[in-house]
Amino acid sequence: MSALQYHRILPQNSKDSYKEFDIVDYVMSFPGRSLVVGSVRLEGELNVTAAAQTLNLVANKAKDIRYTAGAGAHCFVENITTRVGGMVLESLGDYARIVNMSTCAMTSESDMCNSSNVCELKVARSSISTNLLQGEIPITDPAIVGAPALRADPDFSIKPRICLNGGSGMAASSRTGDITVSFALARNYGALFGMDVDATVQYALKNLRLTYQTVPETGEETPVACRAKLNIKQSIQSSRANINVRVPAKCDSVSCSFGVQSLENTPKYDNQQLHPIPNLYATQFIFNDSTNSLVSYQIRNTAEIIDRAIASFVDADKNQLSTARIANGDGYLLGLNFDEVIDLSKQKFSVELESAVNNVVPLIFYMYFHTMVMLG
Repeated sequence: MSALQYHRILPQNSKDSYKEFDIVDYVMSFPGRSLVVGSVRLEGELNVTAAAQTLNLVANKAKDIRYTAGAGAHCFVENITTRVGGMVLESLGDYARIVNMSTCAMTSESDMCNSSNVCELKVARSSISTNLLQGEIPITDPAIVGAPALRADPDFSIKPRICLNGGSGMAASSRTGDITVSFALARNYGALFGMDVDATVQYALKNLRLTYQTVPETGEETPVACRAKLNIKQSIQSSRANINVRVPAKCDSVSCSFGVQSLENTPKYDNQQLHPIPNLYATQFIFNDSTNSLVSYQIRNTAEIIDRAIASFVDADKNQLSTARIANGDGYLLGLNFDEVIDLSKQKFSVELESAVNNVVPLIFYMYFHTMVMLG
């Protein structure tokens, strides 16, 4: 047997294209071998049309149709569920938002030119995505008189931000059995936005496949610790908001962002926009630490908000957060690194916000708790 093997599998419900609300299931089976954790990728081609015509045609070429710059092709996924041995190991909703948040917190704008981001269709500005969605038209050989220009849909290869890619090591098939990964695709208005997005604008994903790598089992494999995320969202409708949640996990940090409730899944609004909370006076995180002592972190200035938000992501050595970007209505994050693993399943986790939010323009408060799961 080859030491390293590359696998490519098709969806269980194979068809020509997949559109909004579709569920795309993959079953990873690798008997006698071990999954290389961190090697899972979703690949395919993206086709976006307006009035059933591609965007490179004259009627559509000038239209403002785009996707979130920091999420790229991840925008077209709403939820990813990972099952191991028939049990749900992770179910991550509002998926594209956490990708945009991590891109904002962990990369610089110049990093968008790196191959690891280009292959995911990430861009430095959302306006660039308008050109990408028009597809690629190779230069026609001038020797072929009258030959039509061929158009190629933009292709992508994304590394899903799920537990299977949240660690390093080898997960033996004898311990995991078959692994099922299910992608719930986003609605059109959740994935695309722009002044010209309307009911006639649709996307389709084609030639979808899941790829991963395996090596032979050695018989000495142990469970692999993988980072996972658990998301919760609540509405904020007053200037003094007290959010209390119970999180069924042991966590070491939380990353948060905001969106305008009335604009969620609307055609002109970026559904993954990291909207600022107006006139935030104070933020307080309240929970008990590992010794059951009450911990209260109060944050009162923008610089500390940025620092704490960045620290809630692992290995965030560079970022796109700035007061200028926040002033422009995007790139606003909250977060807290607990500096230890806290069992939140046995207590309430509270966030207190003092701001100028009101019930006229309520916000959605998105919370992503970072935890660990054992694979195998």
